[in-house]
Amino acid sequence: MRRWIGWLLTFAACGPITAQPSSHPPTAADCDAAARGSLSFGAWGGVSSTEIDNATEALSTRCMTDHWPIGATRCFGAARNKSDAEDCVPMLTREQREAAANAVAGH
Repeated sequence: MRRWIGWLLTFAACGPITAQPSSHPPTAADCDAAARGSLSFGAWGGVSSTEIDNATEALSTRCMTDHWPIGATRCFGAARNKSDAEDCVPMLTREQREAAANAVAGH
């Protein structure tokens, strides 16, 4: 978990919550792209590709289970750097953020 601490702090602490409910649940493709985008930023020194794959799968599952708003999934999916991804975090509810952070911490 120590290797993920920077990601966890960024994910949990970004900005005020501006989440809007989604009228449609996200698709698996939306959630896969969102998970990859949210984990793509930063240098993950010491984190193996297997750990990244596991964390990506865990985030994608949380996205589907927690019904992340489509705006958030598209935002994360388009993220190309840390700043882009940080802009997406407020689109999630506090509960969604916490569940995502816990999912990554478990990997």
